[in-house]
Amino acid sequence: MANILVLTELSGNSVKPVTLEVLGKLQGHSLEVACLGELGADSVEQLAKFGAAKIHSLKGKGLDKYSPEGHAQAYKSFIEAQSYDYIFAGATSQGKDLIPRLAGLFNAGMASEVTNFTMEGGEFSGTRPLFAGKCLAKVEIKGPKPHFITVRPNSLGLAEDPQSGPAEQNSTDVSTGTVRAFIK
Repeated sequence: MANILVLTELSGNSVKPVTLEVLGKLQGHSLEVACLGELGADSVEQLAKFGAAKIHSLKGKGLDKYSPEGHAQAYKSFIEAQSYDYIFAGATSQGKDLIPRLAGLFNAGMASEVTNFTMEGGEFSGTRPLFAGKCLAKVEIKGPKPHFITVRPNSLGLAEDPQSGPAEQNSTDVSTGTVRAFIK
């Protein structure tokens, strides 16, 4: 069984639905969720309902505004302290900017914008559309772990009967390093 981290983004006070889609698809694996900032009680309950065993709120100076460099460094310092096989995130505007940077910082492989995937024997195998969806490519990731994957929103659908369970919640301080630019 693979050790998996799902990075979530917030839309207002709510978790973006693509996170719940990924969690639903990965039920049965060791799932942890990380978010930059504070998650509300409703969000924590929702993530636990979809199978998150641990929920990490990452806090630190300079995380209130999106900075590609700063957010990537913050996640890198957190991920290095753990032992994850796969890092999943939504293929949102922020996810498409952040995840390639993280994969580069780890010199690791990445599959972008997958629309479906399986995790058999702890190994990822996904499907990715090419040429505006005219063909579908099967993708696998080789090389050192962790491997990084972005999933297109609304491609998996929400699990009809998600596994429910208590989630351990903790806060971790992270550093953004030197931030040269941020997005307003």
